[in-house]
Amino acid sequence: MKNICVLLDTNVLLDEITKREPFYDNAANIISLAKLGRFTALVSASAITDMYYIACKDLKDKTLVMSRLKTLLKTVEIAAVTGAEIHRAIDREPLVR
Repeated sequence: MKNICVLLDTNVLLDEITKREPFYDNAANIISLAKLGRFTALVSASAITDMYYIACKDLKDKTLVMSRLKTLLKTVEIAAVTGAEIHRAIDREPLVR
């Protein structure tokens, strides 16, 4: 079977690391499925700094936020995007017209 990669939205990951309701359970389930290897969970590099900033404002505990981000990054891979990849994507034929 082909490995499925899923780029997770920053807000889904924020719901999980800050335990935001009413979406925490759904976000935690998504992360659990990734831990089980059902798919490869990806996050953009810029989302990490956004999550740190927002979670620190919400939780007011930088040490806790850093700990939760480190735990999350054991499951979620950072999707690296270079300038060359962006140019290739722009030059590709669109999938939807």
